[in-house]
Amino acid sequence: MSRPDFDEVVYVYGIGCESIHGRFAFHNAFLSISQETINQADNEIETRIYDIAAGFELITSGGYGVIQGNFRELIEFFNKSSE
Repeated sequence: MSRPDFDEVVYVYGIGCESIHGRFAFHNAFLSISQETINQADNEIETRIYDIAAGFELITSGGYGVIQGNFRELIEFFNKSSE
């Protein structure tokens, strides 16, 4: 997510994607995140990242993360990390 008048961006990412449905829309995005215990004995948690209005849903088995920073610096960091 970003704003045109700022260099800072916020990325929300899922870890261990189990399924993805629909298309994510950056414009007027309204993300919600919920977690539910699937298997109490194994402490298995399912994370759902979704936008009801856009019909988007991402389900993960490893949780989620949020990273915020300067767009150019983040791109440089991830490009160097993948080398």
